Amino acid sequence: MPQRPVLNKPDFVRRYQAGEFGNASISWPTVPAWNLYDEEKGGDSDKNLYHMRNRITGGPTIYNLHRNELKRFAKSSWAQRPNWYVSMMAPTHKTVIQGEIRLASGGLEVFYSPVKLPMRDALLDPLATTLRGLQAVMLLRGQMDPQSYDWIQVLLEEYPGHTVEFSTYQDPWGTLADMGYRTVIWEVRLY
Repeated sequence: MPQRPVLNKPDFVRRYQAGEFGNASISWPTVPAWNLYDEEKGGDSDKNLYHMRNRITGGPTIYNLHRNELKRFAKSSWAQRPNWYVSMMAPTHKTVIQGEIRLASGGLEVFYSPVKLPMRDALLDPLATTLRGLQAVMLLRGQMDPQSYDWIQVLLEEYPGHTVEFSTYQDPWGTLADMGYRTVIWEVRLY
Protein backbone atom coordinates (compact mmCIF):
# COMPACT_ATOMS: atom_id res chain seq x y z
CA MET A 1 0.00 0.00 0.00
CA PRO A 2 1.51 3.38 -1.00
CA GLN A 3 2.85 5.54 1.81
CA ARG A 4 2.25 9.24 2.31
CA PRO A 5 4.35 11.12 -0.31
CA VAL A 6 7.54 12.90 0.71
CA LEU A 7 6.90 16.41 -0.59
CA ASN A 8 9.60 18.47 1.14
CA LYS A 9 13.01 18.09 2.75
CA PRO A 10 11.99 18.82 6.39
CA ASP A 11 9.34 16.08 6.18
CA PHE A 12 11.87 13.72 4.65
CA VAL A 13 14.47 14.40 7.37
CA ARG A 14 11.96 13.79 10.18
CA ARG A 15 10.89 10.49 8.62
CA TYR A 16 14.49 9.51 7.74
CA GLN A 17 15.61 9.98 11.32
CA ALA A 18 12.65 7.88 12.49
CA GLY A 19 13.98 5.01 10.33
CA GLU A 20 11.12 4.95 7.81
CA PHE A 21 13.32 4.39 4.75
CA GLY A 22 15.55 1.58 5.96
CA ASN A 23 19.32 1.53 6.24
CA ALA A 24 20.64 5.03 6.86
CA SER A 25 23.66 6.89 8.08
CA ILE A 26 23.84 7.16 11.86
CA SER A 27 22.48 10.67 12.48
CA TRP A 28 21.62 13.15 15.20
CA PRO A 29 18.69 15.57 14.80
CA THR A 30 20.72 18.66 15.81
CA VAL A 31 24.30 19.72 16.41
CA PRO A 32 23.65 19.99 20.20
CA ALA A 33 22.28 16.40 20.16
CA TRP A 34 25.52 15.20 18.55
CA ASN A 35 27.47 17.20 21.13
CA LEU A 36 25.66 15.36 23.97
CA TYR A 37 26.46 12.01 22.30
CA ASP A 38 30.10 13.03 22.02
CA GLU A 39 30.26 14.04 25.67
CA GLU A 40 28.72 10.72 26.72
CA LYS A 41 31.28 8.84 24.63
CA GLY A 42 34.11 10.79 26.23
CA GLY A 43 35.86 11.51 22.96
CA ASP A 44 35.39 7.99 21.57
CA SER A 45 33.99 9.67 18.47
CA ASP A 46 37.54 10.74 17.50
CA LYS A 47 37.80 7.81 15.07
CA ASN A 48 34.79 8.97 13.03
CA LEU A 49 34.27 11.68 10.46
CA TYR A 50 30.95 13.55 10.25
CA HIS A 51 29.03 15.71 7.88
CA MET A 52 26.61 18.51 8.47
CA ARG A 53 23.41 17.98 6.53
CA ASN A 54 20.73 20.50 5.78
CA ARG A 55 16.94 20.30 6.02
CA ILE A 56 16.67 22.81 3.17
CA THR A 57 16.36 21.47 -0.39
CA GLY A 58 19.59 22.31 -2.20
CA GLY A 59 21.12 23.61 1.03
CA PRO A 60 24.81 23.17 1.72
CA THR A 61 26.39 20.03 3.11
CA ILE A 62 29.75 20.11 4.88
CA TYR A 63 31.76 16.89 4.52
CA ASN A 64 34.63 15.20 6.37
CA LEU A 65 34.46 17.04 9.66
CA HIS A 66 36.72 15.69 12.40
CA ARG A 67 35.36 15.61 15.94
CA ASN A 68 37.30 18.73 16.97
CA GLU A 69 35.97 20.69 13.99
CA LEU A 70 32.44 19.66 14.81
CA LYS A 71 32.97 20.55 18.49
CA ARG A 72 34.04 24.07 17.47
CA PHE A 73 31.08 24.32 15.12
CA ALA A 74 28.74 23.16 17.91
CA LYS A 75 29.74 26.21 19.96
CA SER A 76 28.84 28.67 17.21
CA SER A 77 25.48 30.41 16.93
CA TRP A 78 25.26 29.12 13.36
CA ALA A 79 25.06 25.53 14.65
CA GLN A 80 21.96 26.38 16.68
CA ARG A 81 19.92 26.94 13.53
CA PRO A 82 17.22 24.27 13.25
CA ASN A 83 17.99 23.41 9.62
CA TRP A 84 21.25 21.55 10.46
CA TYR A 85 21.66 17.97 11.54
CA VAL A 86 24.70 15.71 11.83
CA SER A 87 25.41 12.35 10.22
CA MET A 88 28.36 10.03 10.43
CA MET A 89 30.46 10.28 7.29
CA ALA A 90 30.10 7.24 5.07
CA PRO A 91 33.19 5.27 4.02
CA THR A 92 33.37 6.90 0.58
CA HIS A 93 36.69 5.13 -0.11
CA LYS A 94 34.66 1.87 -0.11
CA THR A 95 31.97 3.07 -2.52
CA VAL A 96 30.87 0.54 -5.14
CA ILE A 97 28.17 2.66 -6.81
CA GLN A 98 25.88 5.51 -5.79
CA GLY A 99 23.17 7.53 -7.39
CA GLU A 100 19.46 7.98 -7.89
CA ILE A 101 16.88 5.36 -8.80
CA ARG A 102 13.34 5.90 -10.03
CA LEU A 103 10.63 4.13 -11.95
CA ALA A 104 10.23 5.92 -15.27
CA SER A 105 7.78 5.23 -18.09
CA GLY A 106 10.29 2.77 -19.61
CA GLY A 107 10.90 0.93 -16.34
CA LEU A 108 13.67 1.18 -13.79
CA GLU A 109 16.11 4.06 -14.33
CA VAL A 110 19.35 4.65 -12.43
CA PHE A 111 21.62 7.68 -12.69
CA TYR A 112 24.80 6.52 -10.99
CA SER A 113 28.51 6.95 -10.49
CA PRO A 114 31.24 4.54 -9.38
CA VAL A 115 33.40 7.47 -8.21
CA LYS A 116 34.58 7.28 -4.60
CA LEU A 117 33.51 10.78 -3.52
CA PRO A 118 30.53 12.14 -1.57
CA MET A 119 27.44 11.71 -3.75
CA ARG A 120 26.96 15.34 -4.78
CA ASP A 121 30.51 15.41 -6.13
CA ALA A 122 30.39 11.91 -7.63
CA LEU A 123 27.25 12.63 -9.66
CA LEU A 124 28.94 15.67 -11.22
CA ASP A 125 31.84 13.51 -12.41
CA PRO A 126 32.01 12.67 -16.16
CA LEU A 127 31.81 8.95 -15.27
CA ALA A 128 28.24 9.41 -13.99
CA THR A 129 25.77 7.88 -16.41
CA THR A 130 22.17 6.71 -16.75
CA LEU A 131 20.99 3.16 -17.38
CA ARG A 132 17.40 2.11 -18.03
CA GLY A 133 15.33 -1.04 -18.02
CA LEU A 134 17.13 -4.37 -17.95
CA GLN A 135 20.58 -2.71 -17.92
CA ALA A 136 19.63 -0.80 -14.75
CA VAL A 137 18.30 -3.97 -13.12
CA MET A 138 21.44 -5.93 -14.00
CA LEU A 139 23.71 -3.18 -12.67
CA LEU A 140 21.88 -2.95 -9.34
CA ARG A 141 21.56 -6.72 -8.90
CA GLY A 142 25.26 -7.12 -9.68
CA GLN A 143 26.46 -4.42 -7.27
CA MET A 144 24.03 -4.49 -4.32
CA ASP A 145 23.55 -7.09 -1.63
CA PRO A 146 20.26 -8.95 -2.30
CA GLN A 147 18.37 -7.49 0.68
CA SER A 148 19.29 -3.92 -0.36
CA TYR A 149 18.10 -4.53 -3.92
CA ASP A 150 14.84 -5.98 -2.57
CA TRP A 151 14.42 -3.03 -0.19
CA ILE A 152 14.87 -0.53 -3.05
CA GLN A 153 12.06 -2.32 -4.90
CA VAL A 154 9.82 -2.00 -1.81
CA LEU A 155 10.59 1.73 -1.58
CA LEU A 156 9.80 2.27 -5.27
CA GLU A 157 6.48 0.44 -4.81
CA GLU A 158 5.49 2.14 -1.55
CA TYR A 159 6.54 5.62 -2.72
CA PRO A 160 5.35 5.76 -6.35
CA GLY A 161 6.93 8.46 -8.48
CA HIS A 162 9.67 9.12 -5.91
CA THR A 163 13.43 9.18 -6.48
CA VAL A 164 15.58 7.08 -4.14
CA GLU A 165 19.15 8.25 -3.48
CA PHE A 166 21.53 5.48 -2.45
CA SER A 167 25.15 4.51 -1.93
CA THR A 168 26.41 0.93 -1.97
CA TYR A 169 29.66 0.10 -0.18
CA GLN A 170 32.03 -2.87 -0.21
CA ASP A 171 31.16 -3.73 3.39
CA PRO A 172 28.00 -3.42 5.51
CA TRP A 173 27.59 0.11 6.85
CA GLY A 174 24.83 2.21 8.39
CA THR A 175 22.05 1.72 10.92
CA LEU A 176 21.39 -1.83 9.66
CA ALA A 177 24.99 -2.91 9.09
CA ASP A 178 24.59 -5.73 11.61
CA MET A 179 21.97 -7.21 9.26
CA GLY A 180 24.41 -7.17 6.32
CA TYR A 181 23.08 -4.12 4.46
CA ARG A 182 25.74 -2.53 2.27
CA THR A 183 23.41 0.04 0.70
CA VAL A 184 22.44 3.21 2.52
CA ILE A 185 19.36 5.18 1.55
CA TRP A 186 20.16 8.90 1.59
CA GLU A 187 16.86 10.27 0.41
CA VAL A 188 13.39 9.31 -0.82
CA ARG A 189 11.76 12.31 -2.45
CA LEU A 190 8.98 13.57 -4.68
CA TYR A 191 10.18 17.18 -4.50
